[in-house]
Amino acid sequence: MHVQETFDIKAKHIDQLFQIQIALPTSYDRDTNVCFPLMYVTDGHLLFRVATTTMLLSQDPDRPNISQSIIVAIGYPDSSKIGLARTRDLTPEIPMGNLYLKSHADSESASIEAGGADALIGFIENELHPLILERYRVAGDTAAIMGHSLGGLFTFYTFLKQIPLFDRFWLGSPGELPRRQHLLEELTRVLAEGIKKPTRVFLTLGELERNSSINQLLPEGTLQEPAGDYDAIHSQFSNCQNRNLRFAAKEFDDETHSSVIPAAFSRAYRFLMRRD
Repeated sequence: MHVQETFDIKAKHIDQLFQIQIALPTSYDRDTNVCFPLMYVTDGHLLFRVATTTMLLSQDPDRPNISQSIIVAIGYPDSSKIGLARTRDLTPEIPMGNLYLKSHADSESASIEAGGADALIGFIENELHPLILERYRVAGDTAAIMGHSLGGLFTFYTFLKQIPLFDRFWLGSPGELPRRQHLLEELTRVLAEGIKKPTRVFLTLGELERNSSINQLLPEGTLQEPAGDYDAIHSQFSNCQNRNLRFAAKEFDDETHSSVIPAAFSRAYRFLMRRD
């Protein structure tokens, strides 16, 4: 794995300095005429190493049809503020009565902002993506977007928004959906209107998420709602008949909200980056 660089970038319309980590395929420097598909990853502080290791291990002679990719992980340079920052940036507009957000705010002993997903999408589209295109050999004009937990909520939201940049989505344990009924109704509308471009969606959950809490700070049973959201999202996608949509889902046996990440990312990577 060739790690190109890590740099910070100040967003124009978010009061935030983002840390961007870049990983290039091992073959990137061999032929300067070859371009590679692009993959954006949320929660770079957590998922960058998972993403780069997954890409490296996916280069298996028994699976020659899995593309290497340019990985762009989006995170934060200040580790002490990650919880608050990701909650702000990865969520659509959310009523502050939301159980997870209230508990999370209490655990941080700070006021909490939410509802910044549209601003983060704008940052990726209008500020970060042009910079990536300028610096690296990117194939095509679309990208994958990968996320888990609140990151999975964010990738679900980007699908609902039908952002032109994104055409491959990992919805990893997509958090406690705020405005749950509204977002699920929006999914119904989007699927009914039809998917206009080739799109892949991979949805995952850990089996043990159905009956346990994320951590001791949250009330018992908090994750039962995300499991229900997984089932509702799964049902709608499975019933959608659209030739432009390729959907798959996997519930991983004996995995929790945290331990599911490596296996889910690996399976999602292979599904989204398969050449066929």
